[in-house]
Amino acid sequence: MEAEVLLALKNQFSADHVREKCPLAPYTTYRLGGLGEVVLFPHDADELARMIGRLSWFEQPVSLVLGHGANVLISDDGIPGVTLVLRYMDACRFDGDTLIADAGLSADTAAQVARNAERTGLEFLAGLPGTLGGAAFMNARAFDHDVGGVLEWAELVEPSGRVKTYYPNPADFGYKRSPFMGAAAIVSRVALRTWHGDGDAIEAAMERHRALRRGRGEDRVLSCGCVFQNPGTREAPAGKLIDDCGLKGYGTDHAWVYAAHANFIIHDGLAAAAELRALFLEVRRLVHERTGVLLEPEVRFCGAFEDERTFAFHHDPARGSRA
Repeated sequence: MEAEVLLALKNQFSADHVREKCPLAPYTTYRLGGLGEVVLFPHDADELARMIGRLSWFEQPVSLVLGHGANVLISDDGIPGVTLVLRYMDACRFDGDTLIADAGLSADTAAQVARNAERTGLEFLAGLPGTLGGAAFMNARAFDHDVGGVLEWAELVEPSGRVKTYYPNPADFGYKRSPFMGAAAIVSRVALRTWHGDGDAIEAAMERHRALRRGRGEDRVLSCGCVFQNPGTREAPAGKLIDDCGLKGYGTDHAWVYAAHANFIIHDGLAAAAELRALFLEVRRLVHERTGVLLEPEVRFCGAFEDERTFAFHHDPARGSRA
């Protein structure tokens, strides 16, 4: 990045909101990845728009946007250019029955805020590891509900820094599909529809969802969430296909298919990002070879990965039988 761009950012925004050569691993659920050349930490939607506007003056694009860093694997070599981390954009309020929240608010917190106000409709977000911006981006789905089904509008920041409002068309959303994927604009704020409900019933539903995730140990392992989408051809969920291929416990010395949820690939803290990616590709190859189903990744690979690097894979029965 040119020095004048960095200087302009530092002159306009506080020092802790603009960081050079910043480790990105702490801002992902995998706790993996190299350095961000320049990492910006907006604290509200207005500051995000100003940051993007300033970048546009210098024709400096954004390389990566992170919320809580779920569903991403960042290269060991890091990310050149500008990375945005939105997790500190967490303001929210109710306007009638509509929850209006900045994109960095955690999905689980959004569910809790709605429960505290005795409003139903967001229970499916309880326990999800990401932010509302990320959930909108990927149309996060859980317990037969998805974000597209409750989205009233989304505020987007275009590459120029201009803010516009998107009103959803149901046809724009599908399984793990939203109109924000592939778009240059960044989701900065969302409005989610809720309904008045019974607080105890809402709490009970949220606790069931959280308990299911705790029961699978999702809060105890280093993962990014589900790594593959469920096949659109509906043969079986991705996790069942992987399990049926006998791949629980399969991996390298430091990364393997999780015993409690075969669509999770976890590691022990000593793995490299390249090691995880190699395992994703190997699991995908084996499932395709044995079932004929080519799984599509849900995890996003961010940055440059060297495919020439090789790793030794093996099956560990002990790892495959314990959560």
